[in-house]
Amino acid sequence: MAKKPTTPGADLEAFHRAAIEQLKERFDLNVVYYKDADVDAAILPLVKVLNSEWTVSNFSCGGHWKKPRPHPPYVSFSVLPGCNVAWSRIWRRVRVGLRPHVGEKATIEVFEASRMPGHIRRNVALYFTPLRGRFNPTTHFASEKEWRATIFPLVERTRKALRIAMAQRGL
Repeated sequence: MAKKPTTPGADLEAFHRAAIEQLKERFDLNVVYYKDADVDAAILPLVKVLNSEWTVSNFSCGGHWKKPRPHPPYVSFSVLPGCNVAWSRIWRRVRVGLRPHVGEKATIEVFEASRMPGHIRRNVALYFTPLRGRFNPTTHFASEKEWRATIFPLVERTRKALRIAMAQRGL
């Protein structure tokens, strides 16, 4: 059995690695610590923020326009055991901060999967998509350039909003 994570303390990486081992055992997830994975540069700054004292990243993709089919950027993460209330407060602040930035062309689709008992959020995913749930950017944007100019600033605003909300959590 993997060592149970206690608190992040001074060594956040060791805390995350222990949490990942626990998630692998408990939920049968095939997760690798982000520093040991090949993470797309477009999504890496957001992945780094989501490896916090409250969350650890599971999967991510920087999005792609063509291969093998278009797909939006996304990041999925687990809320660590005992952190559901804190995460809910953080996410509430993020939503308020992002509201003015989700516009006519792009939005953030949020998916959550939890497991009973304990309601542990084992997988939360943020997909940066065209409005109305359209995952295929080619049906909503005239070009890859327009898609990137719309979606990737939203990814960056999300990263900034998360960083601010996480810093305010200590207040």
